[in-house]
Amino acid sequence: MSDWGQIGVSARPFASADQNADIPRLGSGCGLLGLGLARLGCQVTLTDQLCALPNLQSNVEAAGTTAKVQALSWGDPSDVAAVCSQGPVDLVVGSDVVFAMRFVEPLLQTIEALLQGQTSGCCWLCLQRRDPDAHALLLQKAPETFTVEEFSFEGLAGLETACALECLLLKLTPKEAKGFSQLSLPVSKAESFNALGPMPPAAWELVSLWSEVWDAPRFRGRERVQHAALSREAISPLLKLAASCVVALQQQLKGTVQHGAYGASRELLVAAIDGGENGPRALADPHGRPADFVRALSKAAFMTGDGEYSEGLSESQLDQLLDQLCASQLEQAASLVRDPSARLRVAMEKLQAAVEEVLASPPEEGDLAAVAQRLMLVQRLERAAEDASAMLVKDNSSTEVESSQAVDTVDTVDTTESTMEPMEESGDGHNGHAEDAEDLGKGGVHQRDMRKGHRKLMEGVQVDTAFVAPSPAGPAVTVAHGASVPPVPAQSARRSASSQGTARGAAVMPLYAAGIAVASLRKGKRSRTLRCAVASDAPRRPRVAVVGAGWGGLGAAKALCENGCEVTLFDGGQPGDSMSTPSGKPFEAGTRGFWRDYPNMTSILKEIGLEESELFTDFTESAFYSPEGLEATAPVFDKAPELPSPLGQVLASFSRFKRLPLADRLSITGLLLAMIDFTRDEETFKAYDRMTAHELFIRCGLSRRLVDDFLKPTLLVGLFKPPEELSAAVTMELLYFYALAHQSSFDVRWLKKGTVSETLMSPMLDHLVTQHGLTLRGNTFVEGLDLDGDRVSGLRCRSRGGGSEVMEDLDAVVLALGAGGLRAVLRGSPQLAKLCPNLSAAGSLGGVDVMSARIWFDRTVPTETPANVFSRFRGLRGAGGTFFMLDQLQPDAEALWAGAPAGSVVACDFYNAGALLPLNDEEILRLLTEELLPAAVPAFGNAKVVDSHVMRFPAAVSWFSPGSYEKRPTLETPLKNLVCAGDWVRMGDREHGAKGLCQERALVSGLEAANLLARRGVLGASKEHDVIPVRDDELQVQLGRAANKTVAQVLGPLGLSSPWVR
Repeated sequence: MSDWGQIGVSARPFASADQNADIPRLGSGCGLLGLGLARLGCQVTLTDQLCALPNLQSNVEAAGTTAKVQALSWGDPSDVAAVCSQGPVDLVVGSDVVFAMRFVEPLLQTIEALLQGQTSGCCWLCLQRRDPDAHALLLQKAPETFTVEEFSFEGLAGLETACALECLLLKLTPKEAKGFSQLSLPVSKAESFNALGPMPPAAWELVSLWSEVWDAPRFRGRERVQHAALSREAISPLLKLAASCVVALQQQLKGTVQHGAYGASRELLVAAIDGGENGPRALADPHGRPADFVRALSKAAFMTGDGEYSEGLSESQLDQLLDQLCASQLEQAASLVRDPSARLRVAMEKLQAAVEEVLASPPEEGDLAAVAQRLMLVQRLERAAEDASAMLVKDNSSTEVESSQAVDTVDTVDTTESTMEPMEESGDGHNGHAEDAEDLGKGGVHQRDMRKGHRKLMEGVQVDTAFVAPSPAGPAVTVAHGASVPPVPAQSARRSASSQGTARGAAVMPLYAAGIAVASLRKGKRSRTLRCAVASDAPRRPRVAVVGAGWGGLGAAKALCENGCEVTLFDGGQPGDSMSTPSGKPFEAGTRGFWRDYPNMTSILKEIGLEESELFTDFTESAFYSPEGLEATAPVFDKAPELPSPLGQVLASFSRFKRLPLADRLSITGLLLAMIDFTRDEETFKAYDRMTAHELFIRCGLSRRLVDDFLKPTLLVGLFKPPEELSAAVTMELLYFYALAHQSSFDVRWLKKGTVSETLMSPMLDHLVTQHGLTLRGNTFVEGLDLDGDRVSGLRCRSRGGGSEVMEDLDAVVLALGAGGLRAVLRGSPQLAKLCPNLSAAGSLGGVDVMSARIWFDRTVPTETPANVFSRFRGLRGAGGTFFMLDQLQPDAEALWAGAPAGSVVACDFYNAGALLPLNDEEILRLLTEELLPAAVPAFGNAKVVDSHVMRFPAAVSWFSPGSYEKRPTLETPLKNLVCAGDWVRMGDREHGAKGLCQERALVSGLEAANLLARRGVLGASKEHDVIPVRDDELQVQLGRAANKTVAQVLGPLGLSSPWVR
């Protein structure tokens, strides 16, 4: 098709419509209607059966439009749920979609599901009278759920052919309560099996290829295989997850490794479906081990027919890439075997209690907003009941749908005002007629003929504005993604091509449907909001986006949610999820401790009902090991008699150093004097920040042995860099907060179970979602911020897999990102970079490389302490190292082993690990098991490795380099509604006592970021979240700092204010 511009001429009546309208289409056929709308600038999603997607994508590419392609089947609960999860739907359009009685109910169910909760939404159907019985059934069933209006084509210029074809135009409007004005309210997303975001066309093509395996006749010997050992319906979610993984790997390996398009994956799947043992490798049981099934099928795509991997690839390399690139897919697959019954019961109990409270407080007379809210609650509860019933009774129509072929169906469009959810990548398909399955799968000449034929059909077809007479009610319309219906048998669905008039009429029908759809959008604006009945004077909630779901983002989200804001939390990973190894065992990137001075974290965890005794171990001792063995142990200082700091620490640890002489330990006195000086004022702090910690140690007279044996390994695992690469100011902040502020400052405890993400963050997220309506957008990368003058008005983001979208009408944004994430946002925000040079400077800062490993041993290895530090080992190559005996910290051994326990489980972390990252996993494992661990604890030499896993995180942690203070971001920015959060953020006059790379500091920065928005009036009438300070400085420190400041004021004019800096 060479002249696609003709579609724009034919769709001229729609030119005044909103050019950003989202128009997903159901059962798109060749895609004429959708491509015409795409040429007008609308965002179109074309949907159809899997086998039709390659043709759809080809047409989209040939048309040069931005239309997207998505697989969808009418009546398929998972497909419909996947569509609904992407946002509310206000308008559905279908062309020539009613042709057999058995598809009428699935069609109506799909339309109803798409429009559920919408009070101004509607569906336009333009139909040819193919099957009188099917049309009669439609007109009988539709009024049960919709208000049905019928329009005639007679008298409409240019549509005489439509009359000759006996075309029918229907408008279906969901029945609704009357008497309320319209106001946009947020809609809760429907859950689907795939929350990973859109899949690219290549992934859909692979799913289609795999799905065809069930349709091909196969034999075992001379006997035909009658029944597949695996059900296509049952494992469909796993095929989609595996296809997503394969495409992610292909993109990563592009240009570096030669491999076939899909390798041996199809052959391997055939063997599994037939129940045989043949094939390159046996697939895992998809029902018992779904994550392993996805992993094996993904790796098979990179294998040759003889079971070997493509040249330059290995199984371990692919496993590592899968863990790095596809952790979310694997985790989602693994979650399919978990029984959520317990959580379902808890949710039901909470729901019952909440509804009883609502019933106990009826709305006051005349309070229309309260009545409307209760009506919405009724609708949601009714839908939940229907969803629960659907899990128990499977509609017979799904079997019929499975056995047929693809047809042209319904279209949808988006144009109200609010947040836009991601859409599946898609394209367009055939024109509304079913074809042979063989033809649909092939493409080839048949596909080219279709394109050529449609170009000819479009020539000379003029559509006058006058025929776009009907107009849906309501000021704005949203059209969303729909579901595709499989076709009737090909022979009954084909059209006669005997007359040009018939063909011309077939072309006019989708154009007329497009006219109805787009004309109804003319007054609309973009968004993904639900129109529902509420009082017109109800206040609008401030809409805030928080970018980054670490502790900084969580702190901001909590404070904003409690301030009544509508909060969306974005993160490139899946917030609250935990990682696992290829064998299904738990894994965490870095083992994090919890110190005594974490008052805000402790308070918030208690607030959401988590008990400290259930979460954390007792405070534990820790040990330092060198190649010579044990160097020192740190006691639990709170157990010793309390004395003024640092006297208490010195006495409590006096006998704990095994090799470091007392004279070297006492040389730290000079540093104590600098510690009362560096916070004297802002300029003094900057002067210390420009100096390296190494230089400060020399000027303060610290002995080399004290630095090399104790302070350097401490800083390598505390600030993740050696003294010569660290800011002296931040180094003293860290040492003071964690060791010197109080005798018990260094006391630390650890998680008693699970990981930080699943044990602490996940419950907090659940609380915010259920109690405050927080929206989570995991696996989504924010690519840029849009500005309106001197304020942020929206953001652009991309879900993992490639689907892009825009979120508009924002009242505020919180950037809770590190330097790398901030750079990524600034690359897509040139105006932001121009107006906020401080953010550009922050984005220029570097990060620290980290590596984590976990080892499962065949026996229990006793150690002096559960938390340990490596010191001065040559094999570390300049990195800092720790190892934690998880079997001593976490009593649930079965959870650590994901099954029957065998021995010790050791978590090892390396910081400043740039020189270690290039080593392969086997070398890292050798370094730990043959060199580091046996040198520290000889008993490791007798232990055998049962399982292990290594992960690398380049530039993952903030680096407090010399001179970085002035480049670090501040809470506030030049834009009133943009703030920052994170452990590296400078908080100015809101500075907190928690310092360094600290979870408490990150959390507090998020709270303070939200508080700053409240103080600036960005959130309307709002309050500030309480922030609990750390313990006050001890009296001797306060007096020392006051005396130092007085002396500096006297000596300052003489240039002698400080002996260490200038």
